[in-house]
Amino acid sequence: MGKLSHGQLGALVKKAQQGDATAFASLYAATVKSQLYFATTFMKDASIAEDIVQEVYLSLYKNLDKIKDGKLFVAYLHRICYNTCVDFKKKIARQKYELDEEALTVQFDTSVDNNPDERYAAMEQSSELYRALGKLPDDQRSAFLMRYYDEMKIAEIAAAMSLSESTVKRYIKSAVSSLKVKL
Repeated sequence: MGKLSHGQLGALVKKAQQGDATAFASLYAATVKSQLYFATTFMKDASIAEDIVQEVYLSLYKNLDKIKDGKLFVAYLHRICYNTCVDFKKKIARQKYELDEEALTVQFDTSVDNNPDERYAAMEQSSELYRALGKLPDDQRSAFLMRYYDEMKIAEIAAAMSLSESTVKRYIKSAVSSLKVKL
């Protein structure tokens, strides 16, 4: 397709706004090369530029009705392309930063998960706790789990269990005492 004037592009915009699919296809054909060139130059990567241009035209299609002056279509399109490129660069930078942070954490991670002996000891302790919790009466176990695992407040537990706060405190205290004895 030959080079179209701003007036011709404006006329195609109006047709596309009215639902003419061939008009949108003509807009795409007339402008895609310049957008791809800009995105490739900005991003310095042709495959990323292709993704960006796809996003640009998708955004254009969704927001076509927002264009008031069709003669400014090229400026509008360039602005979408520029903003999409900038957003993509920010996203890439964030991902790189997150990956770098993650790599550092893995290198210096001294958590139980990375030490087999400590992980085994934690699993044994967890198993003992699980068995001891299983031997508690249901009300005590529920109150204990809500307090220490779900980190609920006493008033919230009382409301959830339809009990008074003093009863909840008593259940938790009894559970803790029983667990100390069993562990």
